[in-house]
Amino acid sequence: MEVMRYISMSTAFNRFASADFEWRGQQIKKGDQVFMMTAGANRDPRVFDNPEQMDLTRETDRVTTFGPGVHHCIGHLLAKMQLSEFYPAFFKRFCT
Repeated sequence: MEVMRYISMSTAFNRFASADFEWRGQQIKKGDQVFMMTAGANRDPRVFDNPEQMDLTRETDRVTTFGPGVHHCIGHLLAKMQLSEFYPAFFKRFCT
């Protein structure tokens, strides 16, 4: 997950508000389009120490790459499987 946090292949997505609410002083009305900037969230220094540095030992339970909550990416398991196959093959071929 750290690689996906650092690279942020999916940088943003949008949703439509299902109800009126206030977010940090901003009124959001039902039907308003809201953009989630996952690339920015994955580099938030309030969440990740040294966010501009890749740290493969970092806890990644707060990474937003695949979207949070009920809108979690349906393809996340496929993406994780592909990366788990890609990196060993890549390192075997180019780093040994």
